[in-house]
Amino acid sequence: MHRYFATSLFALLLSLPAMAAPLKVVTSIYPLQLIAQSVLGPRAEVTTLLANGQSPHNFAFKVSDRQKLTEADLLLWVGPQLEPYLSDIAASQPSLAMNHELAITTDDTHDGHHHGNDPHLWLSVHEIEAFTRLLVAQIAELDSQDQDQLIQRAERFIRDVKAVPTSYENTNKPKTYAVAHRAYDHFLQSFPFAEPVVLSDSPEVSPGAKTLWRASQELTRGSCLIVDGSTTQRWLKAFAQRNGLVIKQVDLMGVTAEVSTYKELITGLADVFKSCSEKREGE
Repeated sequence: MHRYFATSLFALLLSLPAMAAPLKVVTSIYPLQLIAQSVLGPRAEVTTLLANGQSPHNFAFKVSDRQKLTEADLLLWVGPQLEPYLSDIAASQPSLAMNHELAITTDDTHDGHHHGNDPHLWLSVHEIEAFTRLLVAQIAELDSQDQDQLIQRAERFIRDVKAVPTSYENTNKPKTYAVAHRAYDHFLQSFPFAEPVVLSDSPEVSPGAKTLWRASQELTRGSCLIVDGSTTQRWLKAFAQRNGLVIKQVDLMGVTAEVSTYKELITGLADVFKSCSEKREGE
C-alpha cells in the first residue's frame, strides 16, 4: 500500500509543470535595477554591479564582480560611453545597453536642450520607455512564460513614469540656476524646466577661472547650484560661497536617497529642479 501511494505521488509530481528558476539579471547601476524589478517582478532575481556610493566613472572590477556577471542570464547596462569596462563582457553574453539600442550618440540640440555628450540616459522618461520595451523583447527570448503578465507590468510601469513630467507642466517664470557638471540633458528633455548654467562637462574636470567667471555673470545671488552626491568638491563650495549661491544636492543613482522605485528617483530629481528654476512671488 505504501509503495502504491509513493508511486502515485511520484507520478503526480512528474505530471506537474516545472517551476522555472528566476532569471539572474545583473544591472550596471541601481536605477536600471529599479526598472528591471518593476518590469520583471518575480520572474527575475535582479542585482546591481556597483556598490552603494560607487561611481560608474571610476569603477574597478573585483573577482566577485566577474563571477556575478559570468552567472548572469542577462546584463543590463547604460553603454560604453559611461561604462567602457563592460564592453567586452557585454559582447560575450546576453546583454542590453541603452545607448547601443537607442543610438543616442549624436551631439545635437532638441527642444532647446543639448544632450549629445551626456551619458546619463536613465534620467530620460522618453528613453526609459523605449528601453523598457526592448527589455520585454529580450526577456521573451530568454523565457517565454507568462508573456501577458510581463507586458502588463511593463505597460503599467511606462504609464506611471510618463505621468511624472505632466505634473510639472505649470512650472512658470523661469529663473537662472546652475549645475555642477553636464548630467541632466536627457532629463531636461522630458521636463519643462529652463536650461541651466553648466559649470563643467565632466565631474572629473574642474573648470578654469575664466569659465567660472562667465558662469557667475549669468547667475544672481540666491540662485541654486545643483550638485550630484552627498559630498561637494572644494571648488564648487568656493564658487557657491563667492557668488552667494545655494547648494542643492541630488542623487542621480537613488542610492543615498534610498528610493525604492524609478518613479521616486525621477520625481525627487524633478522636485529639486522645479524649486531651483521657478520664480516665486517677490523674486
